[in-house]
Amino acid sequence: MKARATIVSAMISLGLGFSLPNIGAVAETIESAYAISLATVGLFTTAVSLTHSLGQIPGGGLVDRFGAKRIAILGTTIVCTANALALLAPEPALAIPCRALIGVGTSMAFVAASIYVR
Repeated sequence: MKARATIVSAMISLGLGFSLPNIGAVAETIESAYAISLATVGLFTTAVSLTHSLGQIPGGGLVDRFGAKRIAILGTTIVCTANALALLAPEPALAIPCRALIGVGTSMAFVAASIYVR
């Protein structure tokens, strides 16, 4: 059972980890696709990083209350849904709140995955 929990936790962490920093490598492409400045592209990463950092302690409380498995699933669902919504249109007004939601989901899922492995 310990090996399964470790594998599941690693898969959650690796899969969601791609939602955090994936903007920097393609900043110029996003700049032209969204017709915005590079500073605005930086807000995409800031939105994720800020909400991810702020959400870890509350995420731990949710794990304590509802269990690691449920919160890992909820966090993953939030990330997938927010990514899907962000694909609807190349609009910063849509992308930045979606990226903030991604940070909420990743914070919950990372905390849950690390606790689930125990």
